[in-house]
Amino acid sequence: MWTRNWRLEFGTMNAPAGNIAIPTDWDLRFAQSWQDIAAWRGRCLEHCSRAEHAITETLIAVRDHDRAIITLHPLAGQRANHLASVLLALSNKGITTENALEALNDWRGHEGIRATLAHAIFTGLLDRHGNWFVQIEQIDVRAKQEVRQWHSISHKAANKIEESLKHASKQLLSKLTKIRGNLVP
Repeated sequence: MWTRNWRLEFGTMNAPAGNIAIPTDWDLRFAQSWQDIAAWRGRCLEHCSRAEHAITETLIAVRDHDRAIITLHPLAGQRANHLASVLLALSNKGITTENALEALNDWRGHEGIRATLAHAIFTGLLDRHGNWFVQIEQIDVRAKQEVRQWHSISHKAANKIEESLKHASKQLLSKLTKIRGNLVP
């Protein structure tokens, strides 16, 4: 595997012609790979954002409908945990929430990748065939101690992660939209 500094220096208007770097085929492959990695990361984060938005919207809808005491926690994971208890309370009131709880639990299985996408350092790698890989460096803090983690993800595995996030997000959005629809008087 080869790594490369992703910033390609193509020179400036004021630089002498001899100082302008001419991009090679590998430079262009690295640049395209980095664009692909950044786009993949962005799409994955978009799926996460949409799910977290739906969770918050559902908490707000329950609060407005039932005048229930709903705490809008600052962290997305806390809001997801709170929504699980709220959905259980709604099911006790006769509102069908089983599918939404299942979708929420499925979504919560993806919380680790969201944190990685948002907080880790990504380094793009190319193999000799031009296939990209992502090396991920992440520092977690657990019990006041840092835990350093490194992962590598192939382009194929990255696509599977994206599809899994997309499916779980869509399922959660669909189920929570139905819950909010059932709350309308």
